[in-house]
Amino acid sequence: MSENEKLTETRYPFHGFYRPFVAEMEEIEAERAQEQAIRQQPQTLPTTAELPNALQTTSTDIGRLPEPVTKTSPPGIISVPVQDDAHLEVVTSKVSNEEIQPIEEPAWVADLIGEEYKEWEPGLVAIEAMTGTGKTAFILGTLLKWCVDECHRTDGRRSNEILFLCNRVPLRDEILDALRKAGVPNAYIDGYDVVTLMVWDDDAQEYSMMKVSTYQRYEEFLSRNPVRAKYEIRLFRYIVCDEAQYFFTDAPFNKNTTLSYNIIMKASQHATVIAMTATPENMFTAWMRKGLLAQNRYYYLPKKMSHIRKALIYSNDLEREKLLNQIPDGEKALVLINDWAILRKLKDLYGDAVGCYCSVNNIKGQIDALEDCIKDGKLQKRIVFTTEVLYNGISIKDKTLKHIFVETWEPLKIIQMQGRKRPVDETDTCTVYYRAPSRKQLTKKRDWNQYDLDTVEAWLDYKHGKPEKWNGILTQKDAQERIERCKALTYIHAEGTYQINPMLVNNMRQMRDLLDALYDHGYRATMQERVWDKTLQVSPREYRDEAITHYIIDNFGKAMSKQELQAGLAEAGLYKPGKRPIGQSILNGKLKKYHVQIGTTTKKCRVNGKSTTLTYWLLVQDHP
Repeated sequence: MSENEKLTETRYPFHGFYRPFVAEMEEIEAERAQEQAIRQQPQTLPTTAELPNALQTTSTDIGRLPEPVTKTSPPGIISVPVQDDAHLEVVTSKVSNEEIQPIEEPAWVADLIGEEYKEWEPGLVAIEAMTGTGKTAFILGTLLKWCVDECHRTDGRRSNEILFLCNRVPLRDEILDALRKAGVPNAYIDGYDVVTLMVWDDDAQEYSMMKVSTYQRYEEFLSRNPVRAKYEIRLFRYIVCDEAQYFFTDAPFNKNTTLSYNIIMKASQHATVIAMTATPENMFTAWMRKGLLAQNRYYYLPKKMSHIRKALIYSNDLEREKLLNQIPDGEKALVLINDWAILRKLKDLYGDAVGCYCSVNNIKGQIDALEDCIKDGKLQKRIVFTTEVLYNGISIKDKTLKHIFVETWEPLKIIQMQGRKRPVDETDTCTVYYRAPSRKQLTKKRDWNQYDLDTVEAWLDYKHGKPEKWNGILTQKDAQERIERCKALTYIHAEGTYQINPMLVNNMRQMRDLLDALYDHGYRATMQERVWDKTLQVSPREYRDEAITHYIIDNFGKAMSKQELQAGLAEAGLYKPGKRPIGQSILNGKLKKYHVQIGTTTKKCRVNGKSTTLTYWLLVQDHP
């Protein structure tokens, strides 16, 4: 390097360690300016030409999906049959490259299945398709219309009745609303279930065409009146299991999921069982491995959520509060949390300014009614907090919903939660915020899950003639408490033995796999593989508070007293001071995302005339 180059070279303190922060802040500022410019543009009102609902009302059709995508060769290419020893000329029409369009993949479930549903026989059909691809619309539109036509064509001799099972009451109500909007006649609630009737023109005959119920209601029916329930299920030609992941996701708090699963699987001997979900986990692959699901009856339609234009990762309640406070006027937020106690705390904090919804069946009581939080697909408050009860089962079509916070770390639920928003047009976009769990939370969850799984697997070994582990558990002082705690084991007094809940055991094993991945590979790598690569067109970015970033840049490497650095970090917003001073290890955990940690240095000085060594804190680069 020449002397002139040395003189003009820019030198950065601490080897320019903080420069990535500056670049990131400049990127954020550019994004913010762009968003502000978009907001200042005049907004056009939606017109009837905008993207319609998947189900449209017509005078002759029961729900109509968008026209199927026609697969054709690109224009300008002519196929010529190959002949031996023949000279072939390349024949093309005069079409520019810009006009050649690639072959499009199916965008909707109805396009993917085509006419094949007319050939379905008794057995299993699996539809794995992302949210917003028309799974429910296919059943309520294409399949139901065909069943009605077949009933008319055969003068009622071929009554293809559908049993439609879903996992949440709001979803059941949404299906009823969709049926009415689609012009389906005589759709009403009979007691608890939704029923549709098809009436002949002369009103002389009527046939029930579809019954819509929740799994929980149907399980209650199976338990209360098993003889009638088992007789009735034989009347259905189609059994639709919407949100089919229900059987194992609800197993931790609903012991009857195995009951409905077994009855439905048995019913596949006489009916076509259609299982639909965006998140089957290993259910469909297990069916194929066991020979229960034919390859040509498995329909897969991935779809990335292009309306999610930005994604951020945050870590704690304080960061969530900051992000909510930054939401511009006129925009709304949906926050999906994990716990009723947190919901209650948020309601006490914000009052009637926010909506807080949980299940009407929550043993701790409901807070706000659903219609006070979400009504006709639109948020009724600027911020709506809800438990996982709404992780699926409701579609939100609200252009003002611009922010979705997902506080669970289970991939299956994350995919469902971020899919609650259904964009009404190409300008209907949003930001999704993902909350990363702490190492401490993961460790606690993993230890308890493994503790219960060890109990189950010890009993399974005992059943297969290997009693060592089970006998070892029985010798422990807390044996009774441990066995009673394990929800996958139920003692049957009449038989003097334990019964296993296979759905819950499957859930626990999936949870073990997930927790091991999160623990060993980290949150970002696990979510990238299981969620983001599958569903997003953007790469999530770590949320870093600007005030904290500025404080780190201004004070990096500066030695100061412990109290001074604690106070500075608190003032910058890293944490809220409590009754007890926060320690170095906890602060380092909060600073990790900023790639710094608290180090120490010592200085010799004289205090009250005596020589002593004082310890100072300072911010240094974090090393993995």
